[in-house]
Amino acid sequence: MKKVDAVNEDTTDSQSKNKKAVSKTKHKETVDNSNVASREAVRRSRGRRGFLSTIIELPRDIIIEIFSRLHPGDLLSLARTSKDFRSIMLGDAAEYIWRTCRSKVPSLPPPPCGMSEPAYASLVFDTFCHECTIPRARYVDWLLRIRLCGDCLLIGHIYTNRPECHGRSRYDAFLISLFKHAPKIEYRGSQIEHSDFYHIKAWNRLLDEVLPMSDDKQLKEWEQKRQGMDDDAAKIRNFFKVRAAGHKDDLAIVRAERIDAIMAKLEVEWSKELTPEIREFLKNHKLVSQPRALTDRIWKNIEPPLIEILQKERDVINRRYRMWE
Repeated sequence: MKKVDAVNEDTTDSQSKNKKAVSKTKHKETVDNSNVASREAVRRSRGRRGFLSTIIELPRDIIIEIFSRLHPGDLLSLARTSKDFRSIMLGDAAEYIWRTCRSKVPSLPPPPCGMSEPAYASLVFDTFCHECTIPRARYVDWLLRIRLCGDCLLIGHIYTNRPECHGRSRYDAFLISLFKHAPKIEYRGSQIEHSDFYHIKAWNRLLDEVLPMSDDKQLKEWEQKRQGMDDDAAKIRNFFKVRAAGHKDDLAIVRAERIDAIMAKLEVEWSKELTPEIREFLKNHKLVSQPRALTDRIWKNIEPPLIEILQKERDVINRRYRMWE
C-alpha cells in the first residue's frame, strides 16, 4: 500500500509540474506576442514620424517648392499638423508660399488691405463658425471678415435684421445710403425667406461716426474712404457667387449622367415597362435624381426598389392585355 501511495504522489507531483510548465509556456507566448505587437506599433509610428521629419529636414527651397504646389486649404491643414509645419507656414518664406497657392485658385481676388494671406485663406477656405466653432458655417460677413453658423446668426446678439435707427425711419434716405456700407450677412433660410442681417456693434459705431457730420462734403469723403473696403468685400462675395453657380451646373451634369446610366441599365430587361410616364416618374425619384455618379455599389442598392416599381407597372400592363382579350 505504501508503494502505491508513493507512486500516486509521484504521479500527482509530475502532473502538477507539467501544468505549471505549460502555464508558464503559455504566459511566455502571450508576453512574447504582446511584445511583438507593441514593437510593431512603435515601428510603424516611428516610420510615420520619420517621414514627417524627413520633409522638415529637406532644404528650405525644396520645401517651398513642394508646399507652393498645394491648395490653400491643404496649407491650412498642414499648418495644424505639428509645430514644425506651423513654424514653416508662418515663417519668413510663408508669404510667398501662401501667395503662390492662392494665385492658383481661379478668379480668387487678393486679400483685402491689412489682411494676411494665412488669415485670408482661413476665412475663405475654412468652414468653422467664429462664435461656436462648429463646422459647416456658411454665412460670412466679408466686410468684417466673420463667419457664422445659422444658429449664431439668428440668436440675435451679434447680428440683427432690424437694426436700431436712432429715432429715424428705416426708409429715411440718409439711412438707406448707409445700409449699403454697413457690415452684413445675406441670409437665405427656411425661417426667413430673404433678409440682410447687420452686425449690431458695427452698425452702431457706423451711426455714431456718420450722424454728427454736418455737411455733405464730410459724408462724401467718408464714403470714399469706405468704398475701398466695400469693393474688396464685393469682389470676394462675387467670387463665391460665381463658384456656387458653376458648382450647381456641375451637379446638374452629374445628375443627368446618373439618370441616363440608370435608364440604360433598366432598358435591358424593362424597355416595355418604361413608358413616358414611368420614365418621368423615375427621373424625379429620390433614388435616381441625385448629384452622385452611379457606381456598381450604388446600383446594387437602388436596383431592387426600382425593379419593384417596374414590376408593378408590368402587372398593370398584363391586366390591360387580359381585359382586351
